[in-house]
Amino acid sequence: MMMTVKDQKPGLLPLMQDLASDRSGLALTEFAFSLPIMLSLMVGGAELSNYAVVQSTISQLAVQVADNATRIGTKDPSQIYYVAESQINDILDGAALHAGNLDIYGTHKEGNTTVGNGMIVISNVSEMLEKTNDGKSQYEITWQRCRGAADYEPQYGKFGETSGTEMLEGMGPAGQKATPPDRNTDMLFVEIHYRYQPIFFTPNAIRSYSDIRMSASMLVRDNRSSDLPSANATAYACA
Repeated sequence: MMMTVKDQKPGLLPLMQDLASDRSGLALTEFAFSLPIMLSLMVGGAELSNYAVVQSTISQLAVQVADNATRIGTKDPSQIYYVAESQINDILDGAALHAGNLDIYGTHKEGNTTVGNGMIVISNVSEMLEKTNDGKSQYEITWQRCRGAADYEPQYGKFGETSGTEMLEGMGPAGQKATPPDRNTDMLFVEIHYRYQPIFFTPNAIRSYSDIRMSASMLVRDNRSSDLPSANATAYACA
């Protein structure tokens, strides 16, 4: 049936009434309002998941480096193992392969500033012959190696400094200090610092999460010397 001019509702008021009762675009309107919230949740969830994966990878890397560092050494006729720089470098090269796309020794841009991705610190810890006045053991870092472009210094002791030669409670974070059990067994302590690179956000937006730091310790398994590694390759000495 054809609508004539007389059948049409003239004026603005009827038009507004028709629009107010029209529900044909309601779903689209609601979706438009909810889209920013949904996108924020999706982006935030993806960023959080990526951060958790990176943090887990760095944690596993610290354990792997510490474990591998306890196994190196070449045995001499006296049945004592001696560490060489080339063996330490092999461990550090293997860490880069384990880190994969994280590019642990590389750099990235944050604004106009070039920032190092990470740094790995390996410290060989021994019990000192001397004890404190009350008979407690003292510990020292007998050698230490650092590799990476990040602006990071060892946090729990440095080779050649007071903090590294008079560690009365061991090495590590407060309340979680690790120690070798006796003078005949060394300990390898590993610190890894990694600058998290967000997928969507900027480092300033997640400042409290931008630096990932993990540590791990393992005991040397063999009768190994605490002497400085033999200089048969480049030494990644800590600055």
